[in-house]
Amino acid sequence: MNSEKKLFTKSAIAGGIIYLYSISIANLNQFYILLFLDETIRTDINILITFTSAVFLNFILHNKYVFKINFDTFKLFQFYGTNILNFLLPFIFWNIYESFFGSPSIFVFNLFSVLLVVILIPLKFLFYKKIFKN
Repeated sequence: MNSEKKLFTKSAIAGGIIYLYSISIANLNQFYILLFLDETIRTDINILITFTSAVFLNFILHNKYVFKINFDTFKLFQFYGTNILNFLLPFIFWNIYESFFGSPSIFVFNLFSVLLVVILIPLKFLFYKKIFKN
């Protein structure tokens, strides 16, 4: 396997780990922990918490295991910038969804979360290669 495919495979595995982490945190927040918040802001707060923690964990995994480079604060900020799609796309989507249909069920929440992630994976890998270039 060439080095490009190895990097993509490692990045996809890291992405899978982050996805499992993110969906777990998002479900816990949305349906158990943040129930005291009004539904109109619960999803937004949930997306912010999940995004912030998941991107940081994803950066560490990509730094240490995928691209094997040292921690760099500037690259961390670039990484957050690249991953802003992970925040904006769900934020916009769920605000539109909730304005028409109200709060989503667990099934709908997870179904659309998977679809949003699958759409973004190839695009994000291209940005990651640029950020972690040695």
